[in-house]
Amino acid sequence: MFGFRPTHGAVSATGVIKFAKSLDTVGWFARDASVLQQVGDVLLQPRLGNRGGPEGAHQELPKKLFVLEDVIDLCDTKAQCGVAAVCSALETEFPHGTISRLDLGQHLLLLCPTLREVQTRDGGSGLDALRVCLANIMGREVWQALGTWYAARPFSEDGDTGPGVRERMQLASKITEEQFTICTKARAEVKVALGVLLDGDSDAALVFPTAPSAAPFLESDETTQTAWRKKTLAVTSICSLTGFPQVTVPLTDDNPNDGPRGVSLVMGPGRDYALLRAARAFSGKVRIRAFQNPETLFAHTRLTLFLTKRSSPRTRKSCAPRRNGRQSSATRNALVFLQVPHLVRLQVPHLTPNVRLQGATHSASR
Repeated sequence: MFGFRPTHGAVSATGVIKFAKSLDTVGWFARDASVLQQVGDVLLQPRLGNRGGPEGAHQELPKKLFVLEDVIDLCDTKAQCGVAAVCSALETEFPHGTISRLDLGQHLLLLCPTLREVQTRDGGSGLDALRVCLANIMGREVWQALGTWYAARPFSEDGDTGPGVRERMQLASKITEEQFTICTKARAEVKVALGVLLDGDSDAALVFPTAPSAAPFLESDETTQTAWRKKTLAVTSICSLTGFPQVTVPLTDDNPNDGPRGVSLVMGPGRDYALLRAARAFSGKVRIRAFQNPETLFAHTRLTLFLTKRSSPRTRKSCAPRRNGRQSSATRNALVFLQVPHLVRLQVPHLTPNVRLQGATHSASR
């Protein structure tokens, strides 16, 4: 299933029941990329114009990819392999030097003083700080929209909601104006900082797993579900907070019991048509290659470097099958390369809080 989240405000939300007003947007799903794009041609036209006209002149396909290494670190091995499979499938579209690694959380912390304040207070990584901002903004706005209605109903007594929902609504009711203000300010900084990479005429796109792993089973305990939800919110907070467009391309998996998998592409605001075109142009190759032949994937030593920036017991695992209980030579060689990431990495300069974001520069080095 393909999914698309447009630039916030690009599609009218008239008639939509409010949930979190500054985060709500209208997206759509489709079984194939052509339908996904056709829906976009209809829904985006009133506000973004016709993709074939002057307004669509800058809607070219992305020519550079930033693989988000901190998102990769949150994911299980199979999600990591999914990103590598996509890069492998698109190696003719993105030749050597056009795919870079990026620690997005670190990039944002360097450029966003208020986000650093959130991180200092709550701990964790840059992505964790994004998740906290999303949770506080969403919680505050949900309570403003639904709090009176929720409090007037005996949900807890009748068991109409699960313990997780009750806990989150209770937390939402306690979010202070100060917390909301700080997180709203951090969000504004994040939008500008991410715009340094993707805004304007940028032809770059972020690429990362849509979710850190397959969803947990319904019978999973609350601890397992909470851990998965926190990781998922950290990943989804990128576009939820910034309002940048995101498209999800499904990956083919031979194991139907493992749940759906997907890889997301994100571009700058207003680049919706470009993402829809990319989903249609790339999906055939991506869906054919993903997980189909892991040994071939791991033979691409250049691409296995995407999986990690350091060696760890988790990343030394392989999604490649074993022969008689032993890994193939291609897999063993690939796992060695995981420990030596020579891939081009985007270098972000260390900026002080008072540096103007508009003047920030970035360079790629090997």
